[in-house]
Amino acid sequence: YSMKYLNNMLTLLSTVLNTAIEWGDLTSAPTVKKLKPGIQKPKRYYTVEEATAIIQNADGYWGVFFHIVFWYGLRSSEARALCWEDIDEANGEMTIRHNFSDGVFTTPKGSEAKPIALLESTLKLLKTLKREGDFIFMHGGKHLTRGKLKWPLVRACRKAGVEFKGYHAFRHGLGTALGAVTSACVISEALRQSDSKVAQNYIHISKSVQAEALQKVARKAAL
Repeated sequence: YSMKYLNNMLTLLSTVLNTAIEWGDLTSAPTVKKLKPGIQKPKRYYTVEEATAIIQNADGYWGVFFHIVFWYGLRSSEARALCWEDIDEANGEMTIRHNFSDGVFTTPKGSEAKPIALLESTLKLLKTLKREGDFIFMHGGKHLTRGKLKWPLVRACRKAGVEFKGYHAFRHGLGTALGAVTSACVISEALRQSDSKVAQNYIHISKSVQAEALQKVARKAAL
């Protein structure tokens, strides 16, 4: 569990104990102290150059999968749940509507489903895929399971000469790259963060601003 979650539980426990004292059910209660973060390891991420090399060295449709996961900061569970109906080719948009985890479809983390402006290179890559069903990414005519994810990325990393850092390193990589060209508010919106700072809840970033920030990073990679 995250530090934030554990501290929220400790706060709830403290409230329950204090309420019990007020109601006379307890005469005293122990002091509940919040946890303090220790020394945190730096987040591992793929640079734009590393992500590009991984995409170029991927087998089959995995290059498209890695491309979408990196350039749009998708969690792997969100990418596996992508359907063709989520792609609006006419308007050049993609909408993240679902999350597929542990065999269950749920709504994705963050705010409500909103369209994301797609890069021209993404639209071209999507056209290269064969439609096997409702989902964009399938394996043997079936839904792509979590167990199929690791080794295609491991192989692509080896061929590209890039250290394997897992899927979440794509998301951290995009956030780091965007951080060099735009504000934290745009990054929070682009990554669809559900726990952004309170002040950012009152800032609404337009789709065009998100698209411009993404285009800046894409130009660096010559996409």
